[in-house]
Amino acid sequence: MLFKTCVKYKPTGKYSIIESDYPTKAQFISDLRANGYAVNPLKIKESNLYNWIVENSNGEETEWKYINRIPEEHESVSEWIFEGLQKEHKKLMAKSAKHLEESKNSHQQFLKDFNLTEEEFQAQVKARKGL
Repeated sequence: MLFKTCVKYKPTGKYSIIESDYPTKAQFISDLRANGYAVNPLKIKESNLYNWIVENSNGEETEWKYINRIPEEHESVSEWIFEGLQKEHKKLMAKSAKHLEESKNSHQQFLKDFNLTEEEFQAQVKARKGL
């Protein structure tokens, strides 16, 4: 498969476009890094898709992330990006809810371990803060 990307050569800091044929994207990334290049995996695409993104988008990170094929005429890339962002948002919200629940459980366990009520705990917090 022919891949293409923009890389930065670490020793000189110079940027260049590299296009090469590899069996997998992972092998392409591995060889680039082994040869001293800094690589953003989101910006490694099949050559024709890379060219399409460069020519038809603003080059924003979300575009590189969510455009994974050249769209048909009737398809909207904006919808792909919006849907991708919605999925990301849902994952983050679920992760936040999980962390909140874990925090609540941890707090409840703390109160139980030290035989405190919530009111006693809040009073100690205020006392330590000098309120």
